[in-house]
Amino acid sequence: MNRWLEISAFIPKSVTDWPGRVSAVVFVPGCNYSCHYCYSGSLITAPNTAPRIEESAFFESLDQNGWNVEGVTITGGEPTLQGNELIGFCEELQLNGLKVKLDTNGSKPLVLQTLLEEDLVDYVALDLKTALFPKQYRDVTGVQANLSAIWKSVKILKWSGIDYEFRTTFVPSLVSAGDIVELSRQLSRGRRFVLQQFHAVPGIVNKRFETAREPTYDQLLSIAKQIRGFQEVRIRTSKGEEVVSPAPTVQKIKAKKQ
Repeated sequence: MNRWLEISAFIPKSVTDWPGRVSAVVFVPGCNYSCHYCYSGSLITAPNTAPRIEESAFFESLDQNGWNVEGVTITGGEPTLQGNELIGFCEELQLNGLKVKLDTNGSKPLVLQTLLEEDLVDYVALDLKTALFPKQYRDVTGVQANLSAIWKSVKILKWSGIDYEFRTTFVPSLVSAGDIVELSRQLSRGRRFVLQQFHAVPGIVNKRFETAREPTYDQLLSIAKQIRGFQEVRIRTSKGEEVVSPAPTVQKIKAKKQ
């Protein structure tokens, strides 16, 4: 078994992928879902032909850039599909004094639990696609998702003590406002719920969504104000983030230029 994490691309420095931190970003190939609106089209639909970059090239890039990042965001694709390789990569990052943010769909709770038990991640973004019902999830992901596994990941994060977010992308033609509000009710309580704005861009898994309608700011704000039970609710757009409190006050978090 290959002991190196399969990497298809990386960004040496980003200020938008880990709110509040400067991080490098690693993209891994392959996913067990095929979400219609996913931006990482080539990593999902043709993972075997996606580029492969050696871990050493990634670390050399950090060295050339003076290690001027606080941590590394690992995204994809679905990183937890690589299990032991992901764990080994996180260990190497930690040995180099780097913090780790993991983006995951929650389908591999045992991998997530191992990473948390061994203190190998500092922040987790659990990407929940829609309300946790079989039909809704199948309509979005294109597969019969194991919702029991996702529920386990939700519970693991809630009890972990780690900083995390539950996030959902609002795609008006696929995920309704009602689905998102229902999902927030299902989650009941949590640290942070992030409502992301869908963007119609080239390279989406289902090309029909390259021209799909994008939600407006007012639509996002309206949904966000209906979400209760979280310490923090955020709206995330291409222009940055806003923390929406239970009161009418909206605190803006401006996106910095890279």
